[in-house]
Amino acid sequence: MFGSVRFVLALMVVFHHLFLPVLIGPFAVFGFYMMSGYLMNLVMHESYGFSLRGRLSFALNRFLRLYPQYWFSCLFSIFLIAWLGEELTKTYHHSIYRPAELTDYIFNLLMIFPGWYPVDVNPRLVPPTWAITVELFFYATICMGIAKTAARTLVWFLVSVAYFAVSYQMNWPDADRYFPIPAASLPFSIGAALYFLSKHGAITNFFKTYSPSSDFYLSILLINAAFSVALTKLNGDSASIGDIAFYINLLVCFLLYLNIINGRTLGVVNKFVDKLLGDLSYPFYLLHWQVGLVASYFLFSKPLHEFSLNGLISVSASIILLFVISLGLIALIDKPIQLLRAKIKKRHSDSRASGYPLPRRESISPSGQDLRQELAARPAKCAMQADLQQFRADGEPDFMTSGELSNDKFRGGTD
Repeated sequence: MFGSVRFVLALMVVFHHLFLPVLIGPFAVFGFYMMSGYLMNLVMHESYGFSLRGRLSFALNRFLRLYPQYWFSCLFSIFLIAWLGEELTKTYHHSIYRPAELTDYIFNLLMIFPGWYPVDVNPRLVPPTWAITVELFFYATICMGIAKTAARTLVWFLVSVAYFAVSYQMNWPDADRYFPIPAASLPFSIGAALYFLSKHGAITNFFKTYSPSSDFYLSILLINAAFSVALTKLNGDSASIGDIAFYINLLVCFLLYLNIINGRTLGVVNKFVDKLLGDLSYPFYLLHWQVGLVASYFLFSKPLHEFSLNGLISVSASIILLFVISLGLIALIDKPIQLLRAKIKKRHSDSRASGYPLPRRESISPSGQDLRQELAARPAKCAMQADLQQFRADGEPDFMTSGELSNDKFRGGTD
């Protein structure tokens, strides 16, 4: 059921960027970070493993999932620049303009924007990909084993909490608790900890027996975001409201994800719809700025994203266009690549299964019957385990949709 949650968070990002430039973008971003922390830790432990081959397989699958659709989105931005002109695209979003330096091309090709604030590295042909720079960093650290054990994960979490504590003590700007890589360490570490908490019997029994439904937690998440927007619009100053709502959002995401992990699925969608929504969320993330520009240009003959009736019309049209374009991307790019990714996963699972140790020699009866039974049973057992691991791995999030605010106006601003 993570697919449905990802899509809801993606819609929060779209509305934040194209209609409501307050609060809800960072809520969605940290929700995605936490989800990625859990699912990347899950697939490393249960699908790939921490051998060199496992790490390389993980990295290759991440590359195949993230980059082909991203490069298409870059080409779409280049087409818009050539068609509408750089002045208009920069008016709509300041980072959409033609790369000039070699480093600009390299950064946009690799989707890596180095800097304390990756959001300040321009041009970015796909504006929100500053946050994928953050994601890629933590993919690498999880792959290298920062959350390999529960003890390591606890240390990681405590260091992340310390960063936030120091930021408040030193009166750092709110942007330092959102844009830099160290800021994302907190939700990623919480997500990684979810993997170990999901293995704890008492916690599992509690959530299966006493916890409210996942629909309840998702509703609370949306209500928290809606109240934050409403109060911010009424009061103007969003600093205190933003801090309280921001950490409520983290807590609700934590409870929602733990609920889903323990089998409390969302009651409003089936598995097919959940997977489809999850697949749609990545192209929604990559293309919503570009599609928003096209929609506003055709509807109003000017670049427009604002809190107004025209803004609401524009974002509604953008969502319809995003559905159509995203379905095309899934069919033409994502599905063929998914077949290749599935082969990589299967090959790696088979290699892990074939490495299952043979029984000790002294345990074999003189007749050899036990040996034949053992050798017949163990590959089957390994195959079932590999199938389970691959099934669970299919739920991994393959993108991080993100909100994007100017670094001096984290609460309520927009770049």
